[in-house]
Amino acid sequence: MARDTCALSLMAATSVFSKSSHHDGPRTCRQRSASRTSVCFSILWTASNESSILTPILKRFARICAWTRASRRSWRAGGLRLPGAWDGYELAVRAVLGQQISVSAASVLAARLVRRFGEPLLETLKSPGVDFAFPAPARLAEADIVSFGMPGARADAVRAIARAACETPRMFAPSHDLIGSMQGLCRIPGIGDWTAQYIAMRALREPDAFPATDVGLMRAVATSAGRRPSAREMLAIAEAWRPWRAYAALHLWASDAVAVLAKRSIA
Repeated sequence: MARDTCALSLMAATSVFSKSSHHDGPRTCRQRSASRTSVCFSILWTASNESSILTPILKRFARICAWTRASRRSWRAGGLRLPGAWDGYELAVRAVLGQQISVSAASVLAARLVRRFGEPLLETLKSPGVDFAFPAPARLAEADIVSFGMPGARADAVRAIARAACETPRMFAPSHDLIGSMQGLCRIPGIGDWTAQYIAMRALREPDAFPATDVGLMRAVATSAGRRPSAREMLAIAEAWRPWRAYAALHLWASDAVAVLAKRSIA
């Protein structure tokens, strides 16, 4: 997609993704999804060649929301859909930023990264909370990320992801080879099994990806006495959920969140 023909801002409940560029005489199209979390996006495009620009954007949006015929039936029945990502490279960076810290702390770290190394948006494209485009891979590949408080190992991992995106542009794009994708991701320094599985779920759209070492998943299937399964035991339990283990993970995370909130309310 040419940078001089399109600008897009996607705002969700917990994060902001931006793709932007200069354009003349834009028109604006806004659409609100039917999901329970309010997701809106605005697309600005030139009067010429509109369909060639709009179609790939809508396809990306459909991937983000996992908006297929089967998922719509599941959603109406009270099920969960596997959320995608607007940009696989950005999702991979954010996954590394969130390692071993809370979601709120990871969001703060991501905001600092974007403000420091992102490309400022044109004034006409800015909206509340959206002032920069996410840093391009070439910008982060050699950036001094440690300087604003990020641990050295995590900064090295972010740079490694950026270099991988430069060398293999489709590294973080959807694929149909879970084993091959996992092997490629785990070759990137700083990406272990949990991070690779998470990237596979969100960016690569792998319905059978499963982060077996996730504490929340283990907590969700703990025994009444509080014993949590090991990663190996977790994988054995998840065999019954193939080839939809990613969806099972979403249900387990949701049940764990409800249980944690219930315990807090009692306390």
